[in-house]
Amino acid sequence: MGKHAYLIMAHNQEELLKSLIQCLDYEDNDIYVHLDYKWKNVNIDELYATVHKSKLIVLEDRIDVKWGTYAQIACELALLKAATPNHYAYYHLMSGMDLPLKKQPEIHGFFKDKQGTEFIHFDAPQVDRETYKRISKYNFIIAKKQNWISRIFYHALMALQIGTDRAKRYGMEFQKGANWFSITDELAHYVVEKSDWIHEAFRYARCGDEMFLQTLVVNSKFKDRLVENNFCDNYETIQYCIDWDRGSPYIFTSNDFEFLIASNMCFARKFDWNADKEIIRQITEHVRDSIC
Repeated sequence: MGKHAYLIMAHNQEELLKSLIQCLDYEDNDIYVHLDYKWKNVNIDELYATVHKSKLIVLEDRIDVKWGTYAQIACELALLKAATPNHYAYYHLMSGMDLPLKKQPEIHGFFKDKQGTEFIHFDAPQVDRETYKRISKYNFIIAKKQNWISRIFYHALMALQIGTDRAKRYGMEFQKGANWFSITDELAHYVVEKSDWIHEAFRYARCGDEMFLQTLVVNSKFKDRLVENNFCDNYETIQYCIDWDRGSPYIFTSNDFEFLIASNMCFARKFDWNADKEIIRQITEHVRDSIC
């Protein structure tokens, strides 16, 4: 069947991260974790003590990951570079605030049946004008929550770049979608091989982590291997249950347990240990009852 690599980007909430690792602790998984440089009080020894069947690798080099910046991409590439020498059947990128919804034998069985398919999310058939600015302009001012000052500077910077199109030089179709993915070994190696080009093209992009993989894939042979029903903002294409109607995204609670399980997705985001521990306990118990 082949082993799977789980690539986790974590920045806080140690108890939630330990729950996620417990849910992934399975003999056919290796777990790679990047801890944000800003997270100073995490007990790494306790993370290692959480696993009993998987191999856990906590990356030694820690990146200061900031929303919307190239550091997001650098973190993903660091995880892929750490994992690809071991050649896995699938590589799953997850946040430290996500959880699986199915037992690991079920997840492995699902991806075995779909072996060779690339699970990548796309928003739409083409990117819109504002999204294209993320790559075509130099985005030096990036803030998750913009105040009026940062908005003024941002729009002034865009106005000064009228006629500038950094992306045109590459002669490629640019695309966008969610940054979480489940990809094959061949594609994972292809992404690592393109690291220099990714840095050149996306180092000044805004939220380039939502564009670089989609762009590489639609301009390569891997486009023909994409999961079906794509290019329409369908999160089934990455087997994720995410609720953007009730939040940005919505944080699931214990009231959502039956809904999550009934979704038939492999994964879900978002969870918060401080908001609702019970849903995390419920899911952990549900997915571990056959792998303990």
